[in-house]
Amino acid sequence: MTAERELLTTDVTTAPAWPAASELPIRPVFALGDTWYYRFPEGDLPVGRAFAARAYFEELEMRCTREHLLQYCEAQKTCLNRGDLMEAARLTAELRDRLDWIFAPDTVYKLAAVVYFDASEDPYAFDFAHAARKMERWKAAEADFFVARPVLSLLPYSGFTASDMQAWLWNVNRATQAQADHILHAICNKP
Repeated sequence: MTAERELLTTDVTTAPAWPAASELPIRPVFALGDTWYYRFPEGDLPVGRAFAARAYFEELEMRCTREHLLQYCEAQKTCLNRGDLMEAARLTAELRDRLDWIFAPDTVYKLAAVVYFDASEDPYAFDFAHAARKMERWKAAEADFFVARPVLSLLPYSGFTASDMQAWLWNVNRATQAQADHILHAICNKP
């Protein structure tokens, strides 16, 4: 995890000047490459970010994204309409298995995109398009991103070592892809 040290850089010399003044202090948290990420104090989020955070906390609790759940529902409907109860049961078992996961990586990326913002963002509002670009950048450094101390604070369990996290992420990403493939197969094999 050589990039972990880069993620945990805290030597910030100047803070961005955001247009709106706030009573909430904004502090630098970590850098990925040359981009610094900031946050408000723990538990404090402006309303513009709080609504997105609430939705993403729900996804974190469910261990799946809203998009995954909608695809699952479409696959179930397709299976039931064609009378394929075995495939419907398999899809349900896979969704049930997610409840045993500690977290689904995509849900943590989304939550982190709300909590952490860079100098180019309005810290008081949430921009979904900019968040998607941030998440893609973070995904490129996935294992390092998830063992960074600031991100670990968002997880329900943070006792992972770097190597444990890397192995766990590999396994859960593999399971996520297999489930997505099963859903796609169920939807595409309509009667």
